[in-house]
Amino acid sequence: LIYLKEIFAFLKKIKNFDMSVIYVLYVLLFFSLLYLVFILFLTAGLNRLKSGCNRRDFSVSVIIPARNEEKNLAECLNSIMDIDYPSDKLEVVVIDDRSTDSTFKTAESFKGKISNLHIIRITSESENISPKKNAIETAIGESTGEIILSTDADCRPGKGWISEIVSHFDEDTVMVAGFSPLVDNKNNDNFLKSFQFIESISLGGLAAGSTGLGYPLTCSARNLAYKREIFDNTGGFGGFKNYISGDDDLLMHRFRRKVKGEIKYAAANGAIVLSTPAESFRGFANSRLRHASKFTLYPLYVKIVSLFIYLFNLIILVSLFTVIFLPAYFWIFFISLLIKYISDYSFVNRIKNKFGISKPIRRFTGVFLFHPFYVTIFGLLGLRGKFKWKEKTYRAKKE
Repeated sequence: LIYLKEIFAFLKKIKNFDMSVIYVLYVLLFFSLLYLVFILFLTAGLNRLKSGCNRRDFSVSVIIPARNEEKNLAECLNSIMDIDYPSDKLEVVVIDDRSTDSTFKTAESFKGKISNLHIIRITSESENISPKKNAIETAIGESTGEIILSTDADCRPGKGWISEIVSHFDEDTVMVAGFSPLVDNKNNDNFLKSFQFIESISLGGLAAGSTGLGYPLTCSARNLAYKREIFDNTGGFGGFKNYISGDDDLLMHRFRRKVKGEIKYAAANGAIVLSTPAESFRGFANSRLRHASKFTLYPLYVKIVSLFIYLFNLIILVSLFTVIFLPAYFWIFFISLLIKYISDYSFVNRIKNKFGISKPIRRFTGVFLFHPFYVTIFGLLGLRGKFKWKEKTYRAKKE
């Protein structure tokens, strides 16, 4: 702060410095108004989402990749046991991807409990494809369902999950994405878990709203379904199969580019899949760096939206340090942040209500204030493409 004060003392001697500060703050105000319009568009997209009307029971293969998930897999499979989909149309495929714990034994303990349960064990890492995509491709190759429905081993699907997702498939449907908030089921919330909960609701709203507008921005492999025929005919993960991340949104954008058809979002409460937030900041950080590492592979419209959000948060930080030393212009900064706060709070609450999430939003203001630092720092670090995933350090692209 001492150095910053000296810098600003010098800058204030420069002619028109105050005018430069005003320009920055008005740019912030302009961005906040654009952000409000963006949220209104997403809200309009939410209102355009339709209920599923298909009543045909497709054969479904539920794919569950698992690596060192002995603590979570049993709860996931117990949830699968309660699902109300016809057993003769359902198979469950668990892929034990080189686990060093009791994941395989946990999966085996459900034989006889889940009809048509298949367990695949991968013992070595492939050289030309990322581990999770290798697990998914292996599972798809050994499954038989018309619809591939993916989730993760730390997820908890609801009873009507499969029926709701399948109800959105018709002849023109390519892919169906679903909502998957990060909800702690141990009731021991802290700031980190509150942050993940709020962020996952926002990202779910971003995915749902943009899909409703016809320009899907993202989706989550925790709750994602697509037709096997399309996966096979388009060459699966294709040219990005050696990237560690992207088994969900990059696949969605690949389908959108290569296949004529519709990508839908299941907005019904029964289609929700709850997932577990990271317990430690290190686990959370590596997860976000992994997701950010594939930015360069996104289509142009996704890059534009991502860049807008990044620049908006960066300008917030620049403006914050500016008004600290020039408080006379604080009112512009305050109005801009107020617009963003109201936009974010109302949007998160709208998503919660739409999907019937009863868990209250705690620490929203703290999360809101932390978010610009989070976006700018992790956005930059993500471009380095280096992170830790499942006890091993990777770069964005597997060499």
